[in-house]
Amino acid sequence: MNELSYSVRNRPSWWTELEDPAVQARWKQESLQQHLRGGTVSEPEVEQVMDQLKKLAADPRGIVPACGPLLYQSDTLVSEKLREEVVKAVATLAKATEAEKDWHKGLGGVVLDDVDPGLFSAVYGRTLRLSSGSVRLG
Repeated sequence: MNELSYSVRNRPSWWTELEDPAVQARWKQESLQQHLRGGTVSEPEVEQVMDQLKKLAADPRGIVPACGPLLYQSDTLVSEKLREEVVKAVATLAKATEAEKDWHKGLGGVVLDDVDPGLFSAVYGRTLRLSSGSVRLG
């Protein structure tokens, strides 16, 4: 059911579309036809997911669970001004000469690493971490 919930939450402005009964009905029909976990989902399962989505949509912060444990996403946390600044900065990276481009190894020149996450995976003093213990995943 997480897959089903995520497939809806991955749509642009899903929280506003969810208010429309016609859209809800269409999404329910589409959901019943999806093949998840190697099979289909039942109508009660779809209803449960839709109820959960309504609760998530009511959260004024706009933060919702993403596709995995302890991952969250939001379409509203970043201001339009900041988004434009990031787009402008990335456009600068895209103008790099061929010699400056860092193509991801082993993918045949298909993926260009603008910023290699392996080089910038943690920022000391800013990246959140556990001070002790561990988190059980799955």
